Amino acid sequence: MADRPAAPDKPSTTHMKSHRELSPFQNLAPEILLHIFGYLPTPLDIFIHTDPDESSQYRPLLQSVLAIRQVCRIFRDVANDLVFWKDDDLDLSEFIIKKRRPEDRARAEAHFLDVLLTDPGLVNSNTLQQKEGWTFRSYLTLRAVFKRMGRQLSERLRYVVLDWMYYETPNMSVFQAGLATMAPCSNLDYLELLSIGHANFSHIAEYCPQLKELFIHYPRSCYGSLEKLSNLKRLTVKDADPMTIQRSIFFPVQSANSLKCLHFDHMCAPDFWHDIPAYLRLFRKLRKLHIAPMTDTLCAMLLESTFDLREFSTSTPFGGSLPNTEPAQIAWAVTKLLGAKCMRNLKSLTLNFGWSYYLPGYAVLAAIATNLPNLKYLDLHMDIKISWFREFSKMTALKSIYWEVDQIHRSTTHEDPQLGYWNTSDTSGIRPALEAAFAHISPLPEVHLSLEKWSNHPQASFLLEEYEIGIGSIYP
Repeated sequence: MADRPAAPDKPSTTHMKSHRELSPFQNLAPEILLHIFGYLPTPLDIFIHTDPDESSQYRPLLQSVLAIRQVCRIFRDVANDLVFWKDDDLDLSEFIIKKRRPEDRARAEAHFLDVLLTDPGLVNSNTLQQKEGWTFRSYLTLRAVFKRMGRQLSERLRYVVLDWMYYETPNMSVFQAGLATMAPCSNLDYLELLSIGHANFSHIAEYCPQLKELFIHYPRSCYGSLEKLSNLKRLTVKDADPMTIQRSIFFPVQSANSLKCLHFDHMCAPDFWHDIPAYLRLFRKLRKLHIAPMTDTLCAMLLESTFDLREFSTSTPFGGSLPNTEPAQIAWAVTKLLGAKCMRNLKSLTLNFGWSYYLPGYAVLAAIATNLPNLKYLDLHMDIKISWFREFSKMTALKSIYWEVDQIHRSTTHEDPQLGYWNTSDTSGIRPALEAAFAHISPLPEVHLSLEKWSNHPQASFLLEEYEIGIGSIYP
């Protein structure tokens, strides 16, 4: 019987050790490896689409950081110190491929985070330990993170975003459970709720009484009240569903002495606007106020108020959603409001009046120039006439102007200064008029003027063409 060939010798431990020692990475200092790994893409470097089909081309790039961590212990330890881990805007769930069904996404992301955070080197690293802000796409992901990092989060967590719209069906018990999980976080002072539904807002005060800033976007079928929040300094509510929201749910009455910034945007329920003047009077220390859309009753209330506002922003109603709020009527009311006592120390003003033949554009600009000597930042969305620019010469404190114009392209120009419009196809006189208005003002303000006109393209009569004049500054 022929002799069988001898089996090849197994590499000795000494040989393996010497092979490792010959690796060029073995002798690199951790600082150099950290610099090299810093070039790997992260979720903060690439815009990630929520649609799995659109985001698939980016996922392999993002997962390169995860692949590096699996090469060896040295690589993992160095990768754990990459600076992006501590960024408050980092959403760790962006590392994995999205599932199509919301319930599958939530389970997959929760499992991924549960596995990732079993690494004590990452959980206890100097980077992740410094992370004060977290975004949670579902209650399952929130629970997974707190399971692994509860002690650290109770000491460090300050900023939370709950964005559960696409990941799980809104549920009152889930919302309450999420807030209860965060209850031990005594430093949590900022909470952002995106697309939250079927929620009792009274639980916010119960579990997060120390909140100073609260942002609520598109709440629906919510009830309860923010009344017992007593430390709020800033409250923002946008796009509330008028059919499913009770009247006084959004007013933190016990924060009357602390609330300084109030922002209500696209709140189109008539019942809501019926209540708001009475509630606004309670917040005597308001410095920043955004109300959209504006109503004549609100203007009347603000005229009599004792606020000392520094920032004010509003817009006229669109589409007749509220009674007795024709845009031109509101524009005239706001023009009168600009002379109110509460506006005297205003430093920032935003007015969005859209387009209308009968808006008192010149009167608005003249009221700003006459009544607001301390104004530094002006943001206007309404049609203009070049001759109005002379009013800018009175605004000696201005630092920045942003003016957006939406106007139908016309071949004629109205002469009445109150109703004056000019042809947006002729922009040659804009720069000279602005330069003349600011000739004696130093330092020169930054000016951004955005012009739009309707295109006459035969295949797309509503195609918009945008002209930008003076991006950054009108001066070289």
